Amino acid sequence: MSPLRGFTFIGDANLQRGRAYGAAQKLRWDPNPLKRLLEIDADANISVIVFPMPKIDMSVPHRLPQEEAKKRISHLIEDSKTRFAGKVSNVSESWSGYVDSFSFDAMGFSVSGKLDVQPAQVRIVIELPWAAAMLKGRIEMEIRNQAQQLLG
Repeated sequence: MSPLRGFTFIGDANLQRGRAYGAAQKLRWDPNPLKRLLEIDADANISVIVFPMPKIDMSVPHRLPQEEAKKRISHLIEDSKTRFAGKVSNVSESWSGYVDSFSFDAMGFSVSGKLDVQPAQVRIVIELPWAAAMLKGRIEMEIRNQAQQLLG
């Protein structure tokens, strides 16, 4: 897996992904948390500003047996697919025990994440595209409300 996963690169459009991946071991971070400087090639004096991708990371508590919580929360992705028909496509889910890895396309952007059903909570982690950054709060509230309904 690429150590650069989850970052957006702003810089030379001709910069090849292979060079960025190969240089990932030479990360030099700027102390500013809003931007990070990745030195790709010191000899060629090429650098790129990288921004962490927007992410939703929340926990929704429940008082259900873990298996029942999994059964109920497993409907979250399917319900979203139905609610947002026409806006969501290429839905993929893969359960491994109590962890669901999922991905889908929404309005032309790729979204991926995990649902982790734990004994007293469900942890939901979603990597959002930059286009959805301004809607993060609304998306998070919608997911939380839907998850609480399913687990209630």
